[in-house]
Amino acid sequence: MAVLWVSVIHMGIDITLQGMHRFWADESLPQACLQDNEGQWSIGIFKGPSPFALKPLEELGNSSPQAVGQKGFTVANPALTCAQVSDVPASFVADPFLWPMQDGSGLMYMFHEVKSLFHKRGVIGAAVSKDGGLTFQHLGVVLEEPWHLSYPHVFNHSGQMYMLPEGSTSRSLRLYRATNFPLGWQAERVLINQPLIDASLLQPQPGGDGRWYLFASNRNQKSSKNCRELEIWSSSSLKGQWQPHPGNPVRSWRQASRMAGPPIVHNGHVYRFAQDCAYTYGHKVRSFQVTTLNATHYEEVEVPLGFEPAGLQGEAAWNGVRQHHLDAHTLPDGSWVAAMDGDRYVSDYLTFKWLDRFLMLLPFSLLLGLGSLCTLLFGRSKGSSTHLACGSPRVGLRGYFSCFGPASSALLCVPRLLHRRVGGRHGSSMTGNAAQSLDAAAPGTGTRSPQSDADDAKDQYRKSHLPRTMKDACNSLLQGKKAAAGVRKKGGSASAHSMGALAAVSAISGSLSRRHFLGMTIRRWLSMACLAALGTLLLTFILWAFFKAEVMMFVMFYIKAFGGQANPIPIDGHFSKFSLLVMSFDARELPLKAFISHYSQCSSVGEIVVVWNKGVPPLPQSFDSQVPVRVRVEPVNSMNNRFKPDPDLKHRGVLLLDDDILMSCADIEFGFAKWRQHPERITGFYARLLEGDVPNYRCTHCEMHTYSMGHYNIVLAGASFLDSNLVFQSYSAPENKLGREYVDRVFNCDDLLVNYLMASKLGTDTQHAQWVRPHKRVDVGRLTSTRLSGAHNVEPVRHQCTEDFAALFGNPLKNRSYPLDFMGLQRPVCLGYLGCMYI
Repeated sequence: MAVLWVSVIHMGIDITLQGMHRFWADESLPQACLQDNEGQWSIGIFKGPSPFALKPLEELGNSSPQAVGQKGFTVANPALTCAQVSDVPASFVADPFLWPMQDGSGLMYMFHEVKSLFHKRGVIGAAVSKDGGLTFQHLGVVLEEPWHLSYPHVFNHSGQMYMLPEGSTSRSLRLYRATNFPLGWQAERVLINQPLIDASLLQPQPGGDGRWYLFASNRNQKSSKNCRELEIWSSSSLKGQWQPHPGNPVRSWRQASRMAGPPIVHNGHVYRFAQDCAYTYGHKVRSFQVTTLNATHYEEVEVPLGFEPAGLQGEAAWNGVRQHHLDAHTLPDGSWVAAMDGDRYVSDYLTFKWLDRFLMLLPFSLLLGLGSLCTLLFGRSKGSSTHLACGSPRVGLRGYFSCFGPASSALLCVPRLLHRRVGGRHGSSMTGNAAQSLDAAAPGTGTRSPQSDADDAKDQYRKSHLPRTMKDACNSLLQGKKAAAGVRKKGGSASAHSMGALAAVSAISGSLSRRHFLGMTIRRWLSMACLAALGTLLLTFILWAFFKAEVMMFVMFYIKAFGGQANPIPIDGHFSKFSLLVMSFDARELPLKAFISHYSQCSSVGEIVVVWNKGVPPLPQSFDSQVPVRVRVEPVNSMNNRFKPDPDLKHRGVLLLDDDILMSCADIEFGFAKWRQHPERITGFYARLLEGDVPNYRCTHCEMHTYSMGHYNIVLAGASFLDSNLVFQSYSAPENKLGREYVDRVFNCDDLLVNYLMASKLGTDTQHAQWVRPHKRVDVGRLTSTRLSGAHNVEPVRHQCTEDFAALFGNPLKNRSYPLDFMGLQRPVCLGYLGCMYI
């Protein structure tokens, strides 16, 4: 029963949190892709001097015109996601095949699989790039059939464009001809009547035997599952008679057999790419050099792929967990360009995501379940005014209900109350034992004692089921009003609900008496479980009091599990990266490590820069980070340090973030997308309102006050995106010397100064600040005694700052305010000193 009780509580917690997650998170943020258990495949572009020395777009550097978008922001992979597919609801895009035009115009087409949720299968989509693969625009679905389509292998033969998509569920391999490239395609003929998977053509090569070769896996072979089978077919012409290779299958029951893109020719050698599915489907791409290929023999040898598809971010990248397709082509200048798909989730990731939530909630469910069970069986109180004493050895569940009062019984009877209200005829029925219990519970209404009623109830209900007992309890509760009315008529006093509750308790306890329900051995184990639960609670308190870094790690785990989808969001058709800049010192090194470990997994974080203000600086390699970490040691401890121009910043976009603020990566991606739409603004997650001709910052709970007013005019820089070129140069300019000196004098207010500065610089006609409602946000710094600036009570200091800055800049915030946009969602939970938390 203990296991069942804990399981029910666990399920209730999980369903409640998932419902909150769907209501508050998923609908509040733009969805990059509709969820699909097959994954969230996207497509990226890679460039380099050879197919084995490729780099993703974001690692080509800002100095390269190939990696900078129209607004000057670094372009980053993925170059195409299903969020850009507009004509069908899609869950992912995969299997990219490029066709770069060789006229030097930079025009490039891409054909790919689209997992259409409307068709419940794959269809073929097309996209175009007019800037050499920097950005792609979806053209539409160009080919669909009654069966699943994928792997749209496109090629040119004798001036005619052809496509050879995979349609193995049709039990044949079909060739399509372009009638209006790239949008119009028509079935030409069936090449092979076999269910071939990922068929890839190799056209006749100079110095070869003049035959066409086709590499594929055959669905008829058991070894084709999990990427472990490869066949070769050959023909004297494209539309001729295709013959199976005598060595088929040339690879069987071996990983990296299934094709991962068309074969290529480089430096006179033929190479093929293959899928390795040992860890999960489409885990990674491996490369092989074909050493022998003719009508009778085939040999190959594995060679290094030569580059890391996931780049510097590793498993946290958009393709960090899976890559299963690579298509590489030469460009007119001799360089290479390649399209590669990838996924940050394993196959069946939704199942594992549910498991993560299950494991996270399991300790709480155990504590709550065991605690409830202990109260249920061993509850004690000082007693009751009735004969049903709370905690009596012969009461069992009766003690539990009497300790919690009649409300617990009333909750069980809500369905019966509703049934009676809508006209149910059985709402007032009552079994004999329940009625006798009612008589015993109401003095003057019967002659039997409470103990006799309890004994009769146990004899009558000992073998009955819990639902029947609950039903009788509800009937007894419904009759409580009548009994109480009779008592009052005779001069007594009784509550209708208490009368009914006592009768319900008597009925339930009769069937679930502790003496008959559990033996002494089980009771002894449950007693130990109760002690273990109390010990766990004590340990939790100790961790909270003395190990706040561990508590911070748990908060991070919660935010990651319930923070929503953390995929990047395209703006103007492309993705980008930003630099995360955090200021810290030696007393906060442990929280800083947890901070970096968490935020380095956000997709759009390109680097993390630690501005070290005081103490012995940590080594960059001491951090568990998925992106490069640079520690910038400052000679003077100043709040101005985070606004200093830094020529080593890799990205123009910068996220300033205090190391005690925890948010989900989904919120970070959403804020980054909102800022990229208006890069001149300071876009942040903490809003404040400075009112009056002389701005007033005197509020006990400033954020709560701002929410109550419904508008704001500044955002705090401690959690904000900004343009480093614009803001850092303005902040460090000679015109702001007095402002910087003021910040150094009070060791505070740098976040207010930057708002006054940018509002003055941009003028009254341009919005200088933008607030973004976070989904998950917790200020864990309020749990510690070490803060970046000053003491906890800084309102007087900050109020004086607002007055002095207004005088210095001419109060540019006067008559300027912007409405708060909660996106139709609830306001945060505000808890006094702990501030407002989005949980």
